[in-house]
Amino acid sequence: LLDLPASAANLRISEINYNPHAPLTQFGEADVDNDEFEFIELLNVGNVTIDLTNVELQQVDVEGSSEGIAFRFATQTLAPGERIVVVENRAAFQSRYGTGIRVAEAADTQLGTGIYSGSLSNSGERLTLVDAQGAIIQQFDYNDTGAWPGRADGGASSLEIVDPSEAYDDPGNWRNSNEFGGSPGTAGTGSTQTVVINELLTHTDLPQIDTIELHNTTGQAIDIARWYLSDGSDDYLRYQIPVANGTLAAGGYRVLTEVDLGFGFRGEASDDAWLISADVLGKPLRFVDHVEFGATQNGTSLGRWPNGTGDLFPMTALTLGSANSGPALADIVLSEVEYNPSTSATLLANEGEFVEVWNRGSATTDISHWRLNVGVDFDFAAGTALAADARIVVVSFDPTTGADKATAFRQHYHIGNDVMLVGPFSGRLDDAGDTVELERPEDVAQLGLGYVLVDRIAYESTAPWPNTAAGLSLQRTVPTAYGDFSTSWQALAASPGGLNSAEPNTGDFNSDGQVDVIDVQLLCAAIRSPNPSSEFDIDSSGETDFDDMRYLIGEVLHTSFGDANLDGVFNSTDLILVFQAGEYEDGIADNSSWSSGDWDCDGEFTTADLVLAFQGGSYTSEATRVVAAQPAVSAIDLALAALYLKKK
Repeated sequence: LLDLPASAANLRISEINYNPHAPLTQFGEADVDNDEFEFIELLNVGNVTIDLTNVELQQVDVEGSSEGIAFRFATQTLAPGERIVVVENRAAFQSRYGTGIRVAEAADTQLGTGIYSGSLSNSGERLTLVDAQGAIIQQFDYNDTGAWPGRADGGASSLEIVDPSEAYDDPGNWRNSNEFGGSPGTAGTGSTQTVVINELLTHTDLPQIDTIELHNTTGQAIDIARWYLSDGSDDYLRYQIPVANGTLAAGGYRVLTEVDLGFGFRGEASDDAWLISADVLGKPLRFVDHVEFGATQNGTSLGRWPNGTGDLFPMTALTLGSANSGPALADIVLSEVEYNPSTSATLLANEGEFVEVWNRGSATTDISHWRLNVGVDFDFAAGTALAADARIVVVSFDPTTGADKATAFRQHYHIGNDVMLVGPFSGRLDDAGDTVELERPEDVAQLGLGYVLVDRIAYESTAPWPNTAAGLSLQRTVPTAYGDFSTSWQALAASPGGLNSAEPNTGDFNSDGQVDVIDVQLLCAAIRSPNPSSEFDIDSSGETDFDDMRYLIGEVLHTSFGDANLDGVFNSTDLILVFQAGEYEDGIADNSSWSSGDWDCDGEFTTADLVLAFQGGSYTSEATRVVAAQPAVSAIDLALAALYLKKK
């Protein structure tokens, strides 16, 4: 039987190493130019073996310039799911990656086995792959700027495709390899987050000194001996963790100071921190973690929130060597974001976008030279002050020179001239998800030196984030709610410059400034009470009943029944947690809570709770974090599915 010819249906480029890192000769790598380590990996995405004979990577003319590389395959086949690499220099490649990786055989033997003609451009170019008859299998451009993964451009990562069935011209469909130097011949593993850079103290005066904290997020001890820490991609190997301090206990923390490291961080400006694993000889293997951060206030640490999993944010207290304390929220916050506005005859879609900033404090605050950053960019002018409880709305146009646009904006949102508009911001808020950061200068006397993160929202257009159909905006539910949490925002009718469309304390029954599991339990108790207070009637139906619970879970917390840890998603992590509690149909009256499986407010964790949760249709089996020493997720999933079907 003849093998199936390679075609657009079964062959894809899966990895590009276009700007390799310099040779690490101390580990036996060839002392040659870094371009000699280039490679392209191809993958059989079909389910049968394919024939690669006379398949070509071709150079093509693009506006007068030759782009791509030239290589023609000799007679050879590729099994389903198998990968093969085309290299620039076989000897150099094998000195770095070993001899166990399949290298393509070239039909043009004068080039040498596996060697292609030309060189991959470090600034991006067009790649063309054709079949044996010359028909295009793939043709796409990669790049090294904008949204394209940056570490692949000389930073010791390759460019890995995320989904071979999706668009290759989309930078979001590519990622930096986590393997140091790429993963030729094998599938990249992506980020594992087993050990994370969890807290950083980067701006200090004596007696404090710069400090970094590592955290093992798993339930198993991890050997981090010979791993590397660095503050820059120019030298990833700045500090190596000694063998004597190599074991990081399960769930444990390791604190290292600038005295240990031999370097400090640029806490008044911006900096990076890298954690890289290594083999027993010290050769770097993979990027375990990398964080980028801006300036910080002297003595304030940056920590992940939630602890071990979230992004870095200024913390309320130093907790080096233990779990993080939580985010330090300022008086000036992002209170409303409109990224998907409705249109009108006089207002284009992007002209309806806005970001609202609110002073929730009790005193006027000077926000001169503060800025919005990341998704959109805007610098507040000198002399800008925000009175207590005042709001300022940043728009995409200049309201001082674009009076017609300002008038159209006010008419569109039914707001008066008393609402303060400033602009224009540059950029555009992405409907699919984006990040907006509010920052202040670390030192007003040295503008541009560094900016301190004040508030942040990193929204998405999909669950668990609220669904913002055209005309709805994201509005903060509670002034003190952490901006990165989906549960901190509601989708409500846009109200730039005014109070949010819903009361900001809806569901905050204990008035502690946040809506959490305590409030869920208080509402459960009220529902079961013969004479509940009217404050629990949050859906304004005239009575307190289980519909109020549905409103609290769905409309206020923006999650679903079953989300035991209230992280915004009902998944296997929640199932592990509630079964760990050990209260499932245990015969003990009224001993269960929301966190241990009582989702129907009867005080018990029973099959009825599981049916209620699964009927919502929002369950996903993917866990959000590692939970150690628990039953297998697959077993729990099957058990719950059986219970659900039995009940049905």
